[in-house]
Amino acid sequence: FCFEWKRFAESGFQRLKTKLPINMDATNNGLQILSMLTRCEMGCKATNVIRTDGVADIYQTVAYRAEALMKEDARKHHAFAQSWLDYGINRKTTKRPVMCISYGLTRYSNRQYILDWFEDKIHADKCPSPFCDKEYYAAVHYLANIVWQAIEEVIDLPKKCMAWLQDVSRVLSNHQRPLLWATPSGFVVKQDYRKIKESRVATYITGEALWVRFREDTEDISPSKQSMGVAPNLVHSLDSAMLHLVVNAANDRGIYDFSMIHDSYGTHCKNTDILAKVIREVAEEIFTEDYLRNWLDQIKEQNPDLEFVQQTARGI
Repeated sequence: FCFEWKRFAESGFQRLKTKLPINMDATNNGLQILSMLTRCEMGCKATNVIRTDGVADIYQTVAYRAEALMKEDARKHHAFAQSWLDYGINRKTTKRPVMCISYGLTRYSNRQYILDWFEDKIHADKCPSPFCDKEYYAAVHYLANIVWQAIEEVIDLPKKCMAWLQDVSRVLSNHQRPLLWATPSGFVVKQDYRKIKESRVATYITGEALWVRFREDTEDISPSKQSMGVAPNLVHSLDSAMLHLVVNAANDRGIYDFSMIHDSYGTHCKNTDILAKVIREVAEEIFTEDYLRNWLDQIKEQNPDLEFVQQTARGI
C-alpha cells in the first residue's frame, strides 16, 4: 500500500492504480455454518447471516448475556457476581471460548481461556484482581460457568447439532467403522482416528542412556477422537467446499485472481461486488437444502445394518 500511495502522490493524486486484494471475512465461520445447518435464528443473527439493523457481534452478544446472568446472581447476593460486574467483562472475555465452540470447546478449555483473559487484564492491562488469593480460582471458575451458560443459550441449536454429530460418530465407533462423507463440491472426507500405542525404548545417545518415547497407530478406532473430531471436521469440510464452489463460480463470471485464506475471500477491488454476490449465491445453494439429512443419508447408505437417530434440532 505504501508503494502504491507513493506512486499516487507522485502522480499528483490524479489516479490511484492498485493491485491490492480486498478481502471479505466471515463472522465466526464455524458458528455461521452450524447456525445455517440448523436454521438457528439467534445464531444466524449473531453471525450476520440474517440481515439486521447493524453489524452483529456474536462475542459481544454472549458477553451481554453473561452480564445479564450475573446481574440475576447479584440480586441473590452471589459472592462473585457483583465483583465481576464491577470489574467489567466484554467481547474479549468471551471471544476465545466462542471462537472454539465449533471446534470442540470443553468446560476445561473454556475455563482456561477465561483464566488467560483475566491474567492478561491483570498483567498487560494493569487491572488488579478484585479477589483475594483464596477466592481467585473460585471466582474464575464461576465466571467460566456463566460464560458457558451464556454460550449455550445464545447458540442452543448449534450445540445440540454438535452433540448429535457425536452420537452418530459413537454408533460407528462402537462397530469399529470410520466416518466417510462427500462435501457439496464432491470432495470425499474420511475421518479415521486410531488409538495410539506408546512405547519406550532404551538407547544411548552421545554416551548417555536415554528413554525415547514413540507413538504408533493401532488397528482400533479411537471413539473419543472420532467423537471430538466430527463437528470440527464437518465444519471445515463445508467451508472448504464453499471455497471450491465460489472459485469455480467466480471463474464463470470472469474472475481469475484470488486472495483466499480459509474463510476470507479476496480479489481485486473492481471485482469485489461480483465476488460478494457469488459468495452469497453459493452459500444459499449449499444451505437451502437440509445438508445434515443428506450427510446422514450418506452414512446410512454405507452402514445399512446400523441404526441412527435423525437430527431434529432445527429452527426457522
